[in-house]
Amino acid sequence: MKKQIKISGTPVRKIQVGSPAIILEGELTRQTSIVISIYAESKSKLVFETQNTVYFLEYPNQKNTGRLLSGGKALIRKLTAFHTGGCRS
Repeated sequence: MKKQIKISGTPVRKIQVGSPAIILEGELTRQTSIVISIYAESKSKLVFETQNTVYFLEYPNQKNTGRLLSGGKALIRKLTAFHTGGCRS
């Protein structure tokens, strides 16, 4: 039986079969081995299997973290623009 891990974090990109998952867990980044199956997905949870492990991923409560985790590349552009003196959306 494979190792099973319960984690709380936000995927950097969509988790898909055939690619490793990259998940932000607070200030840490976890990269998994190749995803081989996705078993269940909802707005708050995702269960997937990699070559080595079965992950039970819970997304952080968006109400407590604000919009910081949901911005992706747009957020990085806004933060970069803010720190360089100009802000474009």
